[in-house]
Amino acid sequence: MKILYVSVHQILEYDEISIFESLGHDVFSLGSYFGTAPSEQFRPVPPLMPALADYMTMFEALGGVYKYGAPASEQVIPRAFAKLFDAVVVMHDLDFIETHWDAFAGIPVIWRSIGVGTDLFEPRVAALRVRGMKIVRYCPTEVGAEHYAGHDAVVRFGKVGADYSWIGNRPELLTFSHAYRQRFPAEYDFYVAATEGIPALLGGASNEGLPSALGIVDFQTQNELFAGCAAYFYASGSFIPYTLNFMEAWLSGIPLVAIDCHGVHAPEHCKFAEVPTLIQHGVNGFLVKTPEEAKEVFRTIQNDPLLARSISVAGASTARSLFSSEVIAPQWRKLFASVA
Repeated sequence: MKILYVSVHQILEYDEISIFESLGHDVFSLGSYFGTAPSEQFRPVPPLMPALADYMTMFEALGGVYKYGAPASEQVIPRAFAKLFDAVVVMHDLDFIETHWDAFAGIPVIWRSIGVGTDLFEPRVAALRVRGMKIVRYCPTEVGAEHYAGHDAVVRFGKVGADYSWIGNRPELLTFSHAYRQRFPAEYDFYVAATEGIPALLGGASNEGLPSALGIVDFQTQNELFAGCAAYFYASGSFIPYTLNFMEAWLSGIPLVAIDCHGVHAPEHCKFAEVPTLIQHGVNGFLVKTPEEAKEVFRTIQNDPLLARSISVAGASTARSLFSSEVIAPQWRKLFASVA
């Protein structure tokens, strides 16, 4: 199949395009990789369709206009160009689908959620489903959304090349989160209390001035930190299904300590939080509801290397069963076969 892929997130785009290409599909990106060179530098260039240059020429000749991150109303997707593809996969962006619906007439349109804005989006998703749009959900807990619009498949984001790498030869506790204090204030306060007096590293943009802030790190450095640090503290976005940093950390094998959403948010705000159902406390990771519990877990990991290694191995095994490309690719194969 030839797939027109619309993205709002470079790292997820990199993994998903790589999976689609591994299944033998040709992908044209309306995302970070539009025109090959990524507009962001978090990941290298994934495999793209061999005739990409020719398709770029056709897109421009037909009057196409695209800029990653610009509003859908500023994009132009010519009908003649869209007809070159067997399916359109749109990550998250309902505005894009609504704006360009006529251009996609007669072509299967697949919307894949990313676990954000679920309650808010459902009425629009339902309206587009009536018109023929297919729905791929990010997580099983989305079924709890108000006015849930249904799904055609539930396919988690798959990670490509996420090999076990944990060595644990450094003392620090590692966390990644962009604009941590602004985006997740409840979890940030928990994090500050839990890491007081503990060597910690905080990666991510817009954390200037926060203790142990690293800023943005490149892909190689991120993997080196996953491999070397004593444990990973999943302490942001606890109310949504799971975030990118959770998936990547767990797959790497670094012992995972996660805030249980119910420790920082009211029950009604935790209905999409799947992490507490995935982690078996003391088996493949740890769940904590208070900073005091977190401190105790950190001490246990530091003082019991055999337990840390056991948690590491079991956590990576569980993560692979959920998020590895080997598991996710067959799910996409089945979905594409149903719409071909």
